[in-house]
Amino acid sequence: MDDEALMRDFDFTLLPGPKVEQYSLQKNLVRPGHYATVGLPRMDVCAAMQQDTPEGLFSNPRPFVLYNAHCKRKLSSLPRFMPALFKGFKGQSRYNLVVAPHIKTFHKSLGMKTRFMKRYNAPTIHVDTQSDRLIDMTYTAHADIYVGDVSSQVYEFLVKPRPCVFLNTTGVEWRNNPHFLHWNLGEVVDRPEEVMPAIMRAQEVHARYRPLQEKLVKDSLGDPVLGASKRGAAAIIRFMK
Repeated sequence: MDDEALMRDFDFTLLPGPKVEQYSLQKNLVRPGHYATVGLPRMDVCAAMQQDTPEGLFSNPRPFVLYNAHCKRKLSSLPRFMPALFKGFKGQSRYNLVVAPHIKTFHKSLGMKTRFMKRYNAPTIHVDTQSDRLIDMTYTAHADIYVGDVSSQVYEFLVKPRPCVFLNTTGVEWRNNPHFLHWNLGEVVDRPEEVMPAIMRAQEVHARYRPLQEKLVKDSLGDPVLGASKRGAAAIIRFMK
């Protein structure tokens, strides 16, 4: 978590799920009696403003794959994997592709990254650099397959378990690394030429990953996922009393 050490300065902290609770206690970021595990209020907001399946993106009715890259350049899979995805989706007739990087990807770039990304638009590829759909869970709610690197948005996608493919941009040894726990939720590929075959078999192999997907979503976002806003408000009131 970014700036996680600042958590120690707060009198009371709301945590999303058991996974973050355990981590925060181990790191002495919170102390008993001064935190509550309530879920992620953002899920309530996005559910309330949820749009229907995005229409008008493509001229065909194919299911779509969501490619969600991290915003930090040293972690993002965009430079290395986007050309392979672009070529691969132009050469197949099974899926469409929505490219929806973290919205911070385009901050402070003076429009250069936006222009670079939009050149990938094609009949089967939709690149989104600025719409509300980047932040309101429209894509994560309706995509059929998720492709990403280290973005935490995968947990939003997995509220409804579906196939995932993860891109190991830097060749990191991710197994048994708690920071890459979500990479156990789908196939991990190391080279650009491996990504399209992994996407094409993702539906077929999904059954082996689904049980762990269901468990980690509960550990990360709480159970039930919705209702965090009310639980958080109640926890604050109890603490103030």
